[in-house]
Amino acid sequence: MIITAVAVTVALALTVPILLAKDAPPTTQLSPTGPVPVRDLTLPAQVGAQFGGIMFSPNGRLLAAGSGGHAYVWDLVTSKRAATLNDPGSGTGQEAFSPDGKLLADGDSVLNRVYLWNAATGQRTATFAAPGFGGIDGLAFSSRSKLLAASDGNMHIYVWDLTTGKLTLTLTDTSIDGGVAFSPDGKLLAGADITGGGNAFVWNAATGKRVATFHDPGGQGVHDVTFSPDGTLLAVGDSNGSIYLWNTVTHAHVTTLTAPGKHGSVNWVTFSPDGTLLADADGNGHAYLWHTATHELAGTYTGTSEWQVWGVAFSPNGKLLAIADGDGNIYVKVTSRLIS
Repeated sequence: MIITAVAVTVALALTVPILLAKDAPPTTQLSPTGPVPVRDLTLPAQVGAQFGGIMFSPNGRLLAAGSGGHAYVWDLVTSKRAATLNDPGSGTGQEAFSPDGKLLADGDSVLNRVYLWNAATGQRTATFAAPGFGGIDGLAFSSRSKLLAASDGNMHIYVWDLTTGKLTLTLTDTSIDGGVAFSPDGKLLAGADITGGGNAFVWNAATGKRVATFHDPGGQGVHDVTFSPDGTLLAVGDSNGSIYLWNTVTHAHVTTLTAPGKHGSVNWVTFSPDGTLLADADGNGHAYLWHTATHELAGTYTGTSEWQVWGVAFSPNGKLLAIADGDGNIYVKVTSRLIS
């Protein structure tokens, strides 16, 4: 890992988050319980909203998505918006629940900050300020909710220890401005390079040492990365509409998934909880489902227009797939009904 003197200086100055508990009173109660019906839903938001990091809460009851300086949270039992969390900035687009369900993080693409919310009360508890002005492009919690990683437009990745509030790693040895993901065991951290030479990089999450570089065979920018639930595969989505699967042990290229017909960039990739399906959000208004065993196309969601589909997310039991459509709505679909 190469860290410049400037990066080290800034990182040391930001080892403590900005605590906001006093000026952020609880806004709502966000800890509902009860079974979630398996049904199709439309969750209206706002016209033109560009939702990226949509995510289910670990219990599957809540769905969060961010856009335009707001983090929207819906209750999937009542189908109503449970809360609108307002950020100081105006560029919210990345959301992530911690695996233990206690925190909701959202990234500000204008102020280059990450805001932490208490997922039970809706209270904003802390802000992590990343150096520079590039905007937050990707967010990920480690599996035990101990670390939070964020990528930004300055081509860096920052990793904070959530127990101490300290910035523990600043990765500046590559150009990373896309999605980030921890491996299921929390030992590896992957990042996507959108504007560079079409690479996905993997580091040791504890030391910051780069352990693998996966080059996009098409030479395209890489938008998103995600690990399979067993950690043996890394899915990499590029700007030419292809998904490359890599073996994380041997670093061998496993296969390339490309949907038929016209397609755009792969904005988001995610595995189902059991690892049998892979979903991606396409820049030409589609979401695709793939069988991970056969590498065949399993199903297609066609959006309401030719606008981009910005994000996809499986529910914790895999029975639902949430899709952030370019019309500003979130569509929750029964996964089995999308499989042809």
